[in-house]
Amino acid sequence: MTLVVAWAGFDDKSRHRRKVSSLYIAADSRISWDGTARYDGHQKVFASVKHPEIFGFCGDVTFCNMAISQILTKIDSNILFSSEESNKADIIAAEISQMVREYPSANNLRNSQIIYGTRIATQFHFFLFEFKSREVLLSEWPISEERGRKIYFGGSGRDSFNDNWINVDHEKDENHMTTRNVYHCVARTIEQCADSQVGGVPQLVGLYRVGAGRQFGIVKDGTCYFGGLPCKDLPNLTNLEWRNDNFERVDVNTGNLMPGAHPQPMR
Repeated sequence: MTLVVAWAGFDDKSRHRRKVSSLYIAADSRISWDGTARYDGHQKVFASVKHPEIFGFCGDVTFCNMAISQILTKIDSNILFSSEESNKADIIAAEISQMVREYPSANNLRNSQIIYGTRIATQFHFFLFEFKSREVLLSEWPISEERGRKIYFGGSGRDSFNDNWINVDHEKDENHMTTRNVYHCVARTIEQCADSQVGGVPQLVGLYRVGAGRQFGIVKDGTCYFGGLPCKDLPNLTNLEWRNDNFERVDVNTGNLMPGAHPQPMR
């Protein structure tokens, strides 16, 4: 199964007029069979390389991965919609619905969810796709400070994540109401989760006020990972932005903080 979490970042320069400045989706990297065999390198979060679109999922690995991959290919080929269209989620829902109608195991999708973050003009939006028999249910979730910046968490690791979140979601925590606080909770949950179906190295995608979606590399225990898999021998690793368990921007070659990056220690 999975742990997948979505959250927003805010521009705090003016505490009286906070605005959403970023949107993130993170997940673990493990898939398993029969509760015993497992693989810690399966992609669960996705970002368009041309447009402001990010995705994640929990549940049926085969269907969700297939659906997101096909939709992203159409998005990046510029044949599905333009970045500024206001009904992008409806278009995606229609695409998923068509796939569900042809999917032999559609009745097994009831515990599956696909999440979608986008930017339309200057506004960020977050959507949830759920499945009821062969019907796709679409809902938009609000992004607001009142939700504590955490928007959504799902998968078999959700209860473990929620327990960790309760422990840190208070004003006495130095990281309270920060984007790093959510990521710290994700990293801690993946590492400590009692559910053997959750594990591996975190995966992370993000969306900012300008540009397309971003896929981040992760540096953990001195090793660099992309999509849950070690990738130290790839030739152009500096083309990615890299984060560690503290959500700090780091140099992929040294593991040290990037120039100008602020320490964000996990409490």
